[in-house]
Amino acid sequence: MRLPDHALAEAIGTRIRALRLAVGITAQELGRRTGSHRSIICRIELGYHVPNVQTLAGIASAFGMSLSSLLAGVDDPPDDPAAARLQETA
Repeated sequence: MRLPDHALAEAIGTRIRALRLAVGITAQELGRRTGSHRSIICRIELGYHVPNVQTLAGIASAFGMSLSSLLAGVDDPPDDPAAARLQETA
């Protein structure tokens, strides 16, 4: 099942914000590390801006992870039984 585009943008933004907060950096610092302006990072985190692949790759690199790790699970609906089974086996 595919999430609507706005829900996918929000899920990506939520994931990026959670990672940023876990690392303990500001949106401005993440922007500096990725070559993006702080306002772009904020708009991504709020789901108002869908980043291109190059921006996502830069964000993943700033967190020291692969692009696939950054995006892992963001398109799984919360009540998707297949996603729940995958998490149980991981």
